[in-house]
Amino acid sequence: MDYIAPFQFTGLVSGLDWQALVDRLMELESRPVQLMEKRKEAIARELDAWASVGSALLELQSKLEALRPDSAWSKVRAVSSDQSVLAASAGPGAVAGTHTVRVLSLAACHTVASDPQPDGALGLSGVFSVNGKEVAVEASDALADIARKISDSGAALAWVVDGRLVVRSLTPGTSGALRMQDVSGSVLHDLGVLGSGDLALRAFYVKSPAPGPGYPDAGGEFTDGLEGTEFRDGLSFGYSGTDLGVPGGGPASVEVTVDLGQVADLTGVKLVSGGGPGSSYCADSVEVLTSADGVNFVSQGTASGTNARELALSFSAWARWVKFRISKNFAPANQPGDWLFLDEGYVYGSGFKNVLQAPRDASLEVDGLPVVRSSNVVSDVLPGVTLVLKSCGQAEVAVEPDAEAVAGDVARAADACSALVGLLNSLLAKGATLQADAGASGLLVGLRRLLTDFAARLRAVGISIGADGRLVVDRAALAEAVARDAAGVRSVFFDGAGGGLGDRLLVYLGGWTGSSGSVALRQRTLQRMSEDLSERIEAFRRVLERRRQLLVARFVEMERVLSQLASQVSGLERLARAG
Repeated sequence: MDYIAPFQFTGLVSGLDWQALVDRLMELESRPVQLMEKRKEAIARELDAWASVGSALLELQSKLEALRPDSAWSKVRAVSSDQSVLAASAGPGAVAGTHTVRVLSLAACHTVASDPQPDGALGLSGVFSVNGKEVAVEASDALADIARKISDSGAALAWVVDGRLVVRSLTPGTSGALRMQDVSGSVLHDLGVLGSGDLALRAFYVKSPAPGPGYPDAGGEFTDGLEGTEFRDGLSFGYSGTDLGVPGGGPASVEVTVDLGQVADLTGVKLVSGGGPGSSYCADSVEVLTSADGVNFVSQGTASGTNARELALSFSAWARWVKFRISKNFAPANQPGDWLFLDEGYVYGSGFKNVLQAPRDASLEVDGLPVVRSSNVVSDVLPGVTLVLKSCGQAEVAVEPDAEAVAGDVARAADACSALVGLLNSLLAKGATLQADAGASGLLVGLRRLLTDFAARLRAVGISIGADGRLVVDRAALAEAVARDAAGVRSVFFDGAGGGLGDRLLVYLGGWTGSSGSVALRQRTLQRMSEDLSERIEAFRRVLERRRQLLVARFVEMERVLSQLASQVSGLERLARAG
């Protein structure tokens, strides 16, 4: 850095531009500083060069370490015979084989909508919850404001379509079903998102066991909302004691499980049984069990009443499936009370009015075995294999050795080695940063010697050494060699006895990397040299500044003395003229 003097006027009395003289003297005396700064800049370039070498060494070390374990040489891939049905990929733990996968249904996100709403402020206020997170609505909010608040809550996605609020769960499957309820006020009911009443109306249900041939279920009778007046009117179905294994009379039970099609806020049920008022064919008790997933059922209690036309039970639960476990003490065959007729099952609560998409799990068969998952990405059925379901249909999934993947890993290690050799070639070239660096030259010589020792074995697997010392990989030949004899290719690099190219390279690289390696030692040496130069430069500048101040003081004193002399001469001249 050139010396820059502070600005001031000089030579006003002497006529001598002594400031320029001082500046020139300082410039000449600061030459050592300039030389030290240039050396410091050269050291900074060397530090950058060694940092690049260190990164290249670590990259090669990492790529070689990736080839060391057995799993690196036994990679497999999964191939789907029909990509439109499913995609497949394989990772660690995958076992070679062929599997038949039949996709029966895809997982879907629960999506609901409101009734149509007007534009502008809706005049609704209150608080509702979405999957446990509360959303506050103000009277000034429009439908779009409510949608934004739902999305901002992070509980679900919401938007507006043609004046209707649409809410979608964040995760697919029945486990991601939406749960929405009014906390204060009735915003969701006013919007028509929720409705109250009989949620079982026209819902699907399953009977266990099926009724006998005498009074079968004509279809949907349990949830059609129509109550019979007597058992012959076709609005009910029945079981005899004989059907249930008690022809001589005694207790027996049946189950009817209703699927509401949505997880809802349930408040109770009512069972209507018998052949009309006064009938002896009614139930004696009903236990109600609920489930959100259709697998794990929780009892909500039991309602009892001997030969009761109606049995009701109140409770509070979030559920989609409701199981009626109905019991009766049957009379002997051919006597009053020897039959049980089921008329209607009501499920009361608050549920979604407009279900655009019910929550649905992915259903598939793998090698004939049924599988149900909440996501369309299935990674826990076949070890190490991930299936991405796309549409219903059937596909074969072949898990097979992946020679190309193994060859790719080997090629990446070879490329990392070539990158290191190429970097050293450029840094050691004439006029380059490390041209005279014995350490860098020794590193390159050692690398080339190791590669040369394995030249013949490398050529046999599709890897050759170029004129500049870098490796040239024939990917096709390498993949073919791996497919033919993966163990043989591996032995070139890791032979189990420490004598492979990879083994020897890792030992060699270990002396250069790490906190005690040659690269770190060289960097610390250069850093100390740079810091020492900085201190010397700063000390020299302090000396120069003191020297400048001394010279300036002397010249200023000279100007003062000359000014006094000039004043005295002027006074003498005035006296001479006066005399």
